[in-house]
Amino acid sequence: MSGYANDFTSNTNGCKGSQGLDRMVRFQVPAGHRVTATVTPTVSTFDPMLSLVRGAAAACVGSSATCVASADTGADNAAETASWFNGTGAPVDMFAVVDDYDAQSFNGAYTLSISASPPPAGDTCETALAGSSGVAISRTVTDFTNDYASSTSCASPSTGADLVIVYAVPANQSLTVTATPSASVDVSINLSLGSGACGARTCVAGVSKGANGVTESLGWNNVTGAAQNVYVTIDSTSSSTGTVSVTGTVGASLACGPLTCGSGCCSGGVCQTGTSASACGTNGAACNTCTSPAQCSASQACSATNLPTGAPCTATSQCYEPVLGSAVCETSWPGGYCSSICFLTNQLCGGFGSSATGWCTANNQCLQLCNAPGSGQSNCRANYVCDTAAGTPSQGVCVPRCPTVACASGRTCNAQGYCI
Repeated sequence: MSGYANDFTSNTNGCKGSQGLDRMVRFQVPAGHRVTATVTPTVSTFDPMLSLVRGAAAACVGSSATCVASADTGADNAAETASWFNGTGAPVDMFAVVDDYDAQSFNGAYTLSISASPPPAGDTCETALAGSSGVAISRTVTDFTNDYASSTSCASPSTGADLVIVYAVPANQSLTVTATPSASVDVSINLSLGSGACGARTCVAGVSKGANGVTESLGWNNVTGAAQNVYVTIDSTSSSTGTVSVTGTVGASLACGPLTCGSGCCSGGVCQTGTSASACGTNGAACNTCTSPAQCSASQACSATNLPTGAPCTATSQCYEPVLGSAVCETSWPGGYCSSICFLTNQLCGGFGSSATGWCTANNQCLQLCNAPGSGQSNCRANYVCDTAAGTPSQGVCVPRCPTVACASGRTCNAQGYCI
């Protein structure tokens, strides 16, 4: 790196830049080819970063560059590899940017290798393997690359190599996919409708319940009213090495169960997800109804422990306890009410960050948050109203509705259930 300047500083938009010195190499990637670039240090103190930038020279200078691939997984003396598939249909000009992680270093010596070749079938959504119903497809995961990242609608893992297979599924039929990995491979299965949705990581179903060597299975019913090309992405962890065998079977519609409702429970043949007390369960089992004071926990099981602020209760031991000895079950309130003693007034309580469900009033009492003080029940449960919090008039908390609980001496109960 000696004699070069720091021109590339972007560490956003998919890039790995720094305040260290950098060098750039220009090359062209033919259409339908995958480029793989590897930077290997030749001095033990060099910690390289590698970014691939598409476009004109101006695209790879400064802090606002956008990269199609990058790598910075190691430390000193560790090689970095980045890869990108050119699915544009035309040759693309590219730059490989080698950056020094250490801004004070001037000793960055390395070798850079760049190669481009057509990827194996199944490496991307555009080159997906054509699957036949009931016929197994076996591949070695390290023959493929990591093209697709995680998304909110798709299951993880997604940090390692991925394989894509497409199946034709007629309307009103189903697709069942089973992926059997070898002992050192951890996989997920994700289904997308069409090549575009596959590349954009928009999934209609996904599963990842196991670890290394664990078989994954997933079912999907085509209720779209039309035949669909279903793209199956078999993704893996970055440490996976070995093989995976994938079988997709097209057949009659599947009943609600573990294959079609792995993250929820079945009620009346319909998959229910979430943590509803009236439909609680997972792995496609029949839904349970949680009987008060039990609620449906984050693990989708009926539980009467660690109940949130404002939940019905019959004993203090059922309520969430932020500090030892602080939990309270207000048994004189309708149905019981989980609360706690709080010490930092006029702020959130009953949990941490987004899990906080209460407000610490001026009376050092943690009460359930509500949306519209003075409007009646609001989002409080039956027999409760949303009232202003003591010490914070703008904040609403759930309190017993009168006359369910009598008003204090000298106050009367109005038609909305407030003591005035």
